[in-house]
Amino acid sequence: MKSLDLKISMYFKYIIFLLALSCINHGEQKANASGFVVARFGGEHGHPTSDNLSAIYYNPAALTLGSGTRLMIDGTFAHRGVTYTRPEAAISNLGSGTPNDIAFANAGTANLSNFATAPFISFASDFGVPNLAVAFGVYAPFGGGASWDKNSQVSDAQSLLYPGAQDGQQRWWSIDSSLKSIYMTLGLAYKLSEQFSFGLSVNRVSTSIDTVRARTVPAPDTDDIVNKNEVPVEGRSYLSASSDDFSVGLGILYQPSALFRMGYSYQSQPGFGEIRLKGSLEVTDHLSVNAPQESALVMSLPDIHRLGVQYGGMTQGWEVRLFVDYVSWSVFDRQCVLSDPEGECDLESPTAPITLNINKNWQNAFGVRLGGSYWLSERAEMYVGTGYDSNAAPDLGVDPSLFDMDKFSAALGVRLNMSSLRLGMTLTQVFYMTRTIEPINNDAGVPSNGYKGVSSGPSAAGTYEQSVSVLNLYAEYGF
Repeated sequence: MKSLDLKISMYFKYIIFLLALSCINHGEQKANASGFVVARFGGEHGHPTSDNLSAIYYNPAALTLGSGTRLMIDGTFAHRGVTYTRPEAAISNLGSGTPNDIAFANAGTANLSNFATAPFISFASDFGVPNLAVAFGVYAPFGGGASWDKNSQVSDAQSLLYPGAQDGQQRWWSIDSSLKSIYMTLGLAYKLSEQFSFGLSVNRVSTSIDTVRARTVPAPDTDDIVNKNEVPVEGRSYLSASSDDFSVGLGILYQPSALFRMGYSYQSQPGFGEIRLKGSLEVTDHLSVNAPQESALVMSLPDIHRLGVQYGGMTQGWEVRLFVDYVSWSVFDRQCVLSDPEGECDLESPTAPITLNINKNWQNAFGVRLGGSYWLSERAEMYVGTGYDSNAAPDLGVDPSLFDMDKFSAALGVRLNMSSLRLGMTLTQVFYMTRTIEPINNDAGVPSNGYKGVSSGPSAAGTYEQSVSVLNLYAEYGF
């Protein structure tokens, strides 16, 4: 049996090496991912008391649960399905800005069906020093994106008459978009005693955004397809910007016995507050293409608190786990686009270089997960999990580019433990509660997003439905 383990380990050592190269080479590619916090690496074994290398993000103190030199390769594969049904009551100027014979270009059901992949790789070693763990990892815990289907109701002839109408009822917020933060993390953990471990991580966070959306020129606060002279006015805006910032993570692990563990971790905001993504904005109408202009997008991402406990283990034949997290989404109050990359988003100043201010006003959210494992043998572990995550987006912070709702999840998985190799697989289904936003009118009686001035825009009212299926696979090898 030992010789078989050795042969399997040798083969997987080679395979893991190739996968590591693949992740490094392709980790920067765009991927459409569901939600905004998309940390699913480790599957049901990714949590604040984890004994695998996903701990570099979830709780760096838990890195001390392993020894020697370890390498972990993880892949998350997801399918996201979305429908957004917009009512005619949300159209800015039905009958004039949107002719009645093309109303289905601005009202009706838009669909999205996207597949996504997200790699994770981490390496750790104690360098022969007892109680020490030093780790390095690359992964993407924040992200989101979408590539929406075309509106099949719009004919070729209507596309010529109304350029852009075929891109879906959601096009005023998103046609193709990607927002992601890639972390390069250096983690350090030390076991202070038999019961306590402490961990620290430093992250370089590379955040990028690429988004194409419809925009009425020169009045971007409506969804008008034509002006009062029936001349097409629908154009496009393309924003591409990025930033490099730093953040830190802290963690503690308390292990009073071989059967009980408790862990707490804190991940700070990228940039420790507001971040500024610099790049270019290109705005066009249906007849001309304007040169890209230097721009910046200013926003804030949240910090995260995590707490987890688990009891049991392989020697008992079973284990139970409970984890909670608290995400300070209230800092995500706006996405402000500036024509001056060094300018300030001062909504009170008439001279502030604000091209567009997208109010979000998100609220703090929390999640809870409960899971358990059962060992079929010393090497084969089966596990299940269920969870709930609260809604972070109020009604006036919802549009098809970024939205949220209350959600539940169910997971099933298996992990195989060999002498120097562990393989894990988790299947997770996320069930989102259907959400309907009612139309509201501005002071002029026109449907709007509820804001004024540079923050005004078309109404994103309608019904939002979403479903996400996730497959997580990982291999961890000890040298």
